[in-house]
Amino acid sequence: MYSKEELQAKSVVQLKDIAKELGAKVKKSDNKGTIVYAILDAQAEQPAPEAQAHPHCNQERRPCLFRTR
Repeated sequence: MYSKEELQAKSVVQLKDIAKELGAKVKKSDNKGTIVYAILDAQAEQPAPEAQAHPHCNQERRPCLFRTR
């Protein structure tokens, strides 16, 4: 996932490539800011990666919460 700052540092050509990979709808006439927000929107619509459970928890059960003492 890209942050807003990372995207703003890239060129328009690079942003259009990233947008294409993510399936974001970008027009030829869109400016850099519009493309950045289109990419951020596309990233937000993607499912989140699986939450990692604590290594000592049984993976077949529901993930436990790791408690700090």
